[in-house]
Amino acid sequence: MHYLDNFAGLGRQVYILCLVRVLDAIGFMTSFMTPLLYKDVLGMNSVESGFWISVSYAAGILGTILGGHAADRMSRKKVSCAILLIVGVTQLWCALVCRSRMVVLPVILGFGAGYGLFPVLSAMVADVCKPERSTESFSLMYLVQNVGFAAGPAIGGFLFHRHLVGMFLLDAAACFVSIALKIGRTSCRER
Repeated sequence: MHYLDNFAGLGRQVYILCLVRVLDAIGFMTSFMTPLLYKDVLGMNSVESGFWISVSYAAGILGTILGGHAADRMSRKKVSCAILLIVGVTQLWCALVCRSRMVVLPVILGFGAGYGLFPVLSAMVADVCKPERSTESFSLMYLVQNVGFAAGPAIGGFLFHRHLVGMFLLDAAACFVSIALKIGRTSCRER
């Protein structure tokens, strides 16, 4: 248990941002299920499925660049809430059309926006952590992110075949809970 003692006293805002990060990472359960969605539900062949997955990850790369750029130019809290709102809305959209090929567009948009959130959250942690505890703050952020990335696919795997709509709704709910946690509970530098 001595390892966890390193994370004591980091500050309430760092812990709130860690909770947001783990919720967002768990919310990526839908992205891990995308290949199954394309092949098993939509009946795409391997080439078509691979193409759309590549496009989704390309959108994620673009989203990461744009998210980091926006976080440097505007209010980080507003940028993160806007990104979470976009991801939440795309997941609701996916829930409505998850059994048709119309789901591809919101999946791609969700990928792009979702990956844009990670540099924004990292910048927010840099704003609120104590400089002498920045190593521990970022270590905790990546620890909870990895926990979320492990838990998300497990949850998604349980929901995929019997509760596909519920999987997307759960992801949207995680986004909206994250927005509620951020509004009024974290203070970051305003641009």
